[in-house]
Amino acid sequence: MEELLSSNTPSLLTAPSVSQLFIQILLATVLGIVVQVHFQKFGSTHSNREGLRFVLPAITLTTLLVISVVKSSLALSLGLVGALSIVRFRTPIKEPEELSYLFLSIGIGLGLGAGQLFITTVMTCVILLLVAFLKVYYRSRIMDSMHLSIVSANTKRIHPDDITEVLHLACDRVDLQRYGSQDGYQEFLYVIEFTDSSGLSKISDELEEKFDNLKITFVDSPRIPGL
Repeated sequence: MEELLSSNTPSLLTAPSVSQLFIQILLATVLGIVVQVHFQKFGSTHSNREGLRFVLPAITLTTLLVISVVKSSLALSLGLVGALSIVRFRTPIKEPEELSYLFLSIGIGLGLGAGQLFITTVMTCVILLLVAFLKVYYRSRIMDSMHLSIVSANTKRIHPDDITEVLHLACDRVDLQRYGSQDGYQEFLYVIEFTDSSGLSKISDELEEKFDNLKITFVDSPRIPGL
């Protein structure tokens, strides 16, 4: 029985050599930095962006460390399962994109720690190239959304439809969110969408040409998770 067990478990209990471990660490560092740069360039998350970007290479190397240690000992691998069963993450992942980059970093560490250097490198490149292509493709088709605040100190009252008519000249969507008037001031708050950012200057020129004493403010309105 002992001979049977020893013959069936050499791959599980064999620790990596020093040269193999050095190659794994080097490759994990390079791929971790590649994922970091990819997230910086193509990531669209707005919450904790910088913090997550700098953590990605560390997650890759940490996963490599854990897998390299526990795969050489059956007792350590069982202890890791018990330890992970009581771990709780107190910081929620608010956006699916964050989760995808975290899983990719963990997957790289797992693959390299298991000795699958070629398939891990190839699949990482394929995934990153696919994400980059989809980001560039869909980003060119998605309209930008902004909040437009207009405050008028004109003695002559402005009808909201007059401003809406001007906005439709450069915007694909115009939605009046709030309108108020007090002490001779009028306030308009719109949500506008457009595919060409040059429309902002066109909107400002048209409004200032048609109406006097306007304060125009454009505010970016990204989809903030959790709101």
